[in-house]
Amino acid sequence: MVAPNPVNTILIPFSGGNPEAGRVEERGRLAYLHRWTGLPSAKALRALQEAGESVDLVTQPIEIQGESYPAGTLIVRVDGEETHEAVLKTAQATGTLFRGTSSGWTDIGPDLGSDQFPELAHAKIAVLGPDAVSSGSYGAVWSFLEQEMGIPFTAISASGLRRSLDDFDVLVIPGGMRSSAMGEETLSSVKSWVRSGGVCIALGSSSFRIGGKAGLISRSTKETQRDPKEKEPKRKSRSEIREERRHQQVPGNIVSIDLDTEHPLSFGMPEKIHGMISSTSIFKLEGDGSDVGVLPGTSPVVSGYISDENQTKLSGGVWLVAESSGRGQVILFAGDPLFRSFCRQTSEVFLNALLLFAR
Repeated sequence: MVAPNPVNTILIPFSGGNPEAGRVEERGRLAYLHRWTGLPSAKALRALQEAGESVDLVTQPIEIQGESYPAGTLIVRVDGEETHEAVLKTAQATGTLFRGTSSGWTDIGPDLGSDQFPELAHAKIAVLGPDAVSSGSYGAVWSFLEQEMGIPFTAISASGLRRSLDDFDVLVIPGGMRSSAMGEETLSSVKSWVRSGGVCIALGSSSFRIGGKAGLISRSTKETQRDPKEKEPKRKSRSEIREERRHQQVPGNIVSIDLDTEHPLSFGMPEKIHGMISSTSIFKLEGDGSDVGVLPGTSPVVSGYISDENQTKLSGGVWLVAESSGRGQVILFAGDPLFRSFCRQTSEVFLNALLLFAR
């Protein structure tokens, strides 16, 4: 079948914040706050960190001096005149809004002086290189990070994974990871690094190898039961085989994804987004808080060709998984969030994974 409702809204080009809208409201003697709004906020965060400023993360809604701030808000604590200058310069360059506060007392939520606001690390990022993954998926990561966001990263080879990852906070594994890239020695090294606080992000088909076959975490895929009425295999003509393969294909579909908006991966995002999927592989719903992005129980595909059988296989599956391992995180995207820069909403979720978990 062909999903009847083409999705056009996610195809609008995005150029970032509007520099003319960038401003600072009120001079803060204590701190400046900024509500997370996706790509512009990510650029602002990196700019502040590169200027030497410490940035903390609001993990639950707060209200201060009559202003409400949702989870995901950034806090820049004033440490001299340099902070005021850095915030103003960042706001103007990225088209973002910062509001100053001279009080740490909140009307709702923890006070700003409490230890409830983790400091975000200026994440050092490694990306597994094209010798070990799909060159197309690696290229999408490179284009998004370096060309669009201006975020530097280090490409590492499969052999580099076996050596120490201690110089990095985040490891991105693009789609199409080869089985030879994650042997026992490598897996042990990556596991130890994650437990010590590293963030491992796997995209597309690599997520299933990391989440299951490689055993970085134990995450089940959604299985479908064989129909008891299904007939025994029979000899088929070439045309019948071609038609059956066409029927089984998932050439690339837009799916609806319901987000857990209280999870840091969803900060700044609406409850429902759209993303890409190009196979029927999907994670099983666990119901333990790690199911961050879940496909609807019926008709998850909103645009593209898909058979009724494959639609059923995807229904109720988990597209986005986040699971703690020691002090670190393993984040799995069943589809590639950066595929051809097509779905901007999933690009923003990827940025949250990249920047909001490194401590």
